[in-house]
Amino acid sequence: MTWLVAVKAMTQDPNTMIETKPMQKMESTKGLPTKNTDNPMSASMLALPAEIMFKTFQDPSLVGNDLANLRLVCKWVNSCATEAFAKERFKKGLRLDFYAQEFERLAAIYSSSLGPFLESVHFVRNYDLLSIKAYARAHPDYSALKDINFESPLSNPGSPSALTELLVQAKHLETFSFSTANKPKDNHSLAGFYCDDDRTRKVRDREQVDAIFSKLKSDRLAELNLVDVIFLVRTLKALLERHCGTIRKLSFRACGLRCGSYAGLLLWISQNLSCLEEIELQDIYETAWGAFTPVVTELVTKVGKKSIEAYIASLQKQAKS
Repeated sequence: MTWLVAVKAMTQDPNTMIETKPMQKMESTKGLPTKNTDNPMSASMLALPAEIMFKTFQDPSLVGNDLANLRLVCKWVNSCATEAFAKERFKKGLRLDFYAQEFERLAAIYSSSLGPFLESVHFVRNYDLLSIKAYARAHPDYSALKDINFESPLSNPGSPSALTELLVQAKHLETFSFSTANKPKDNHSLAGFYCDDDRTRKVRDREQVDAIFSKLKSDRLAELNLVDVIFLVRTLKALLERHCGTIRKLSFRACGLRCGSYAGLLLWISQNLSCLEEIELQDIYETAWGAFTPVVTELVTKVGKKSIEAYIASLQKQAKS
């Protein structure tokens, strides 16, 4: 029986996934290595050279339940096995639905030893996530989080506030992608975006967007992507001003500007974002009191400071003419 087969034989509990379970009782015998007395296989495991144990954790044939249970075999190997399991489980990030319960699951992960290895989270509506244990009193540390991709309406009460709490603690976030998934189908529905029968919800959504923007405070935010978002220009400026020394890429698609002009916003951006290297714009409109004015329809992509400055200068000339 090969070592990998032996490892898999030890790790056949299908119920262990992401949750951290308590270690089994450990005993120490004088003259002998510490071992898990409930699992005789762990004693032979401790006798293996470190090189073999390292290769075991890195072996691509060990995935899912094997790695999840390997980290529970013995406390001596828990750290290495946890890292191997987390890297395999979170190599494509984690997808969550936009509900308060999902934030509890996320808090459980970041309150456990798995937290430092989860760097990317994608919030998307109606995604079926495997159930994991939610701690009643979690104290998550979101400092490892580098990428948040939010793609969901803001209709679930309580969830927007949970997102703002997450952003406050994500001090080292590098990429924030934000889409409210409210893109109108045509100009008529676009005009109705402010004036339809559900005006109360629209106003609430805009207030939530402003609140979310105000909580984003990272020391290394390099990329901001907004899709189907209506925002107050001064709120966006405040967000960008907090990250003026780190922002390198901006992308606005199907976005509405409130209380401000497109040309004025871009002029401010060129004067205040010293590190900006790339900007993408498409389907941008200005809106006020139920009216809207399309200002960009085709995709505009500018890379490099000179290209960005030349584009903004051309907008200023058009505004004066």
